[in-house]
Amino acid sequence: MAELAGFLLTVEGMFTAATATATGGSLYSQQKAAKAAGKAAGAQRRQEALAAAIQRRQTQKAGKQAMALALQAGENQGVAGSSGVAGGVGSAISQSNANLSFLDQQSQLADFAGGMFDKAQRWSNRASLFAGVADLAMTGYGVAAEKKAASDAAAAAAKRDADWQAMWTTPPPPARKGPF
Repeated sequence: MAELAGFLLTVEGMFTAATATATGGSLYSQQKAAKAAGKAAGAQRRQEALAAAIQRRQTQKAGKQAMALALQAGENQGVAGSSGVAGGVGSAISQSNANLSFLDQQSQLADFAGGMFDKAQRWSNRASLFAGVADLAMTGYGVAAEKKAASDAAAAAAKRDADWQAMWTTPPPPARKGPF
């Protein structure tokens, strides 16, 4: 019987060790995944910034072309210094500035959203990490509770056996003398 109990404790210990190892590996993998996700998000933000810079240059180029077209049209019609040409150039500059302002706002919003997504991902990763730690702790608690229950059951059985043995080996009390 003692050999079986020892074997069962050994098997239980192996399962506990395997559970702890797997949970530890899971937590380590979660940390690595979080770092990789952070690097990927950073690369994506740099890519978006590059695309925004290209779009900004294209918008500036289009504004300069519109201004040049207005000036060239004034030259072709012989009214180069007129208020109409100045208004056309001013309109081209104003439209170009409005487009650049829009692009700047879009870039700022994209940066803000990217930062918030990163923050949300970090909190999610932390929650997963703590869930893994809690699972590991619950596994340890479960093993400890099972060992305590087994120990309590063994102690109760030993006490019951001792009580039965004492009951059968103890002589009865002497009889009383008297009327009752």
